Amino acid sequence: MKSAIRLLAGICLTVACAGLAAAGELIELATRPGVTQAVYFDSTSPHPSWVLILFPGGDGRLALAQSGPRRANGNFVIKTARYWIDAGQATAMFDAPSDHAATGMGDPFRLSRNAVQDIAAAVAAARQRYPGAKVALLSTSRGTITVGNVLKRDPALADAYILTSPVTQAHRTQLGLSGMSWPGNKARVLVVANEQDGCFVSPFDAAKTMAAANGFDFIAASSSAATGDQCGPKSPHGYLGIENPVLDAIGKWLMPAS
Repeated sequence: MKSAIRLLAGICLTVACAGLAAAGELIELATRPGVTQAVYFDSTSPHPSWVLILFPGGDGRLALAQSGPRRANGNFVIKTARYWIDAGQATAMFDAPSDHAATGMGDPFRLSRNAVQDIAAAVAAARQRYPGAKVALLSTSRGTITVGNVLKRDPALADAYILTSPVTQAHRTQLGLSGMSWPGNKARVLVVANEQDGCFVSPFDAAKTMAAANGFDFIAASSSAATGDQCGPKSPHGYLGIENPVLDAIGKWLMPAS
C-alpha cells in the first residue's frame, strides 16, 4: 500500500451536503452501435485542472435531464458534486447507457468491455471539453465495480481512480470486485472506506486488504450516524455526516499542495 490516511468523524459544513443545483449541460454520446451514453457536465471554471467523472452506486441509473439527475440525487458522489464545482473543478455525471436505461447496470455489464467503451467515450468528451485538464473516475459502492473494471482493462484511460465504499464481496450472481486483482498496478488509485460500514458487500477490512494487496492509497473514515439502509447513502456506507471531511481528504490526495 502506497500510503494510508486516517480520517475521523467530523461535521458537514458546506453545500456539499445539499442537493446539486443544476447549471450544467447534458450531452448524449454515441458509444456502441445503437447505444448512447448520457453525461452531464458542470463547472464554473472554463479551465479546471480536473474533471471528475462521477459513478453512483445502485443500478447506476440517474435519468439525466437538462436540469440534472432525476434519480439517485442522494447518492454520495452525486450529491457532493457541488463540492468539486465550488473548488473550481469540473464534474461529469455518468448515467446508465441507453441499452440499460430501463433495467440499470448489473455486475456482468459493469465488468464488461462494453462498459469500458462507454466510459472511454465520456473521458474523450471530457478531455475535448476541457483541454489540459486531468480526468479522475470517482465512484462509490456498486459504481466501484465499473471503475475497477476500467482500471483492470485500460488503466491508462484516466489520470486517477477513486473507489469509495468498494463492493468487494460477491452476492448471488453479482460478483462485485471479489474476483478481481490489479497486480503490478502503475495507475494512481485511492480507496476510501468507513470503519463502521455495515453494508454486507463492502466491509471495511476487505477494502483495506484490497488496497494493500494492490498498492493503492487508502483513507480510513470513521462515523456511526445512520438513518437508513446500511447499504444506502444515509449510513456510514454513504459517509453520512462526514461528507466534507471525506471530500477534503480526497481533494488533498487528488490535488496535493505543491
